[in-house]
Amino acid sequence: MAAKRKNEESREVSDTRENDKKKSSNGVVVGGDFARFVAEQQQKDTSKEEHLSSLNELQPTPYSQLAKLDEGMNRCFRANRKRSRDAQTLLKRAKKLKEVKFFNRLIRDFGNDKQFGFAEEAFRILEKECNIEPNAYSYTNLLNACVRVGELKRAREVFQKMERDCDEKPNEVTCTVFVKGLCEEGLIDEALELVKDMVRGSASRPRANVRTFSTILRNCVRYRDVNSAEATFSLMRECFDVLPDAACYEYLSKSYASRLDVEKAEKTLNELELQQDENGKVLNIPASALASLAGVAATVGKVDVAKRAIAKCRERADEEQRNAEQFSSNANNSSEKDRSNNQKPNDDSTTPSKSVSNFFKARASDALREIAEIEAFLSNDDDVIRQEAKERAEAVGVDE
Repeated sequence: MAAKRKNEESREVSDTRENDKKKSSNGVVVGGDFARFVAEQQQKDTSKEEHLSSLNELQPTPYSQLAKLDEGMNRCFRANRKRSRDAQTLLKRAKKLKEVKFFNRLIRDFGNDKQFGFAEEAFRILEKECNIEPNAYSYTNLLNACVRVGELKRAREVFQKMERDCDEKPNEVTCTVFVKGLCEEGLIDEALELVKDMVRGSASRPRANVRTFSTILRNCVRYRDVNSAEATFSLMRECFDVLPDAACYEYLSKSYASRLDVEKAEKTLNELELQQDENGKVLNIPASALASLAGVAATVGKVDVAKRAIAKCRERADEEQRNAEQFSSNANNSSEKDRSNNQKPNDDSTTPSKSVSNFFKARASDALREIAEIEAFLSNDDDVIRQEAKERAEAVGVDE
């Protein structure tokens, strides 16, 4: 009997274990298993939090390590480090000299090289450490450094500080630089208000010059703002001592072209041919302006206008290339003559440098390439041209 009872008890224990396993497999956890389950979940949550925190703590790879992966990037990295060391050396020298002219040259060079931080530091040392009052050149050079890197907020602060603290008020160069900064950020209306003060005789503003107006007109092309371009040209005509140059007419024509207004674009260039500069020389239409006119005329299907512009563009581009080659040859001969006589290079502003000549040559080449593409488009059937012109005209609301 005792043996039989013992066998029955062992059978009940085994049945109980099997039932516990089934319950565990069905997701129900009891007793010690539940405590173990809670501990495992807590451990998983802890490891997940540690993983997320480690991801948040990851830092970007230093530029010096990235530079080791690419030879070109490595050269740029070494060049930037050298520029930084040279800038720091110049700042130390400026502290010893304590000359405002030297600081002004530093701020100008740093700004032209887009080393905005060093330009700011040079201005701070000049004003705070050397206790030297910055002059108009100091403020203008720092303002230019701000504009060249797109720091409009800081440029506005510098301009206002100059008006408030500097004995010399902003001149035409300072205002033109600030106008450039406003226009490049799309604030053409605000730039126009400043130019109106310059044109209409505000006591605290200098007179605007042709570069002031061309700065606004260039950005009107960029933002396709025809109304502002026309308003700028009207302001320019109010200045009897300012004559629009070829660039001003080109920008106005391109503003019309950006809106596919072929008639006004062509009329503006025709008016340009009747104008003279300050020395009485007749202005010539740039090849780039004629290429732009040809492109927009072909776009809207005005084939006759496009062909006339192409013929003029090819003639002007060839002439510009010949002039550029002549300027380059003259510059080379002048530099060789100076070296043979052990003289410094002649700084004659009326003779374009070799780099400027190369720029004109490249611009003429771009115009020739552009009209070649336009001629290839015009070589299609008339039906294809008319259909594409119709679609483009309808897209921008221009009559064919």
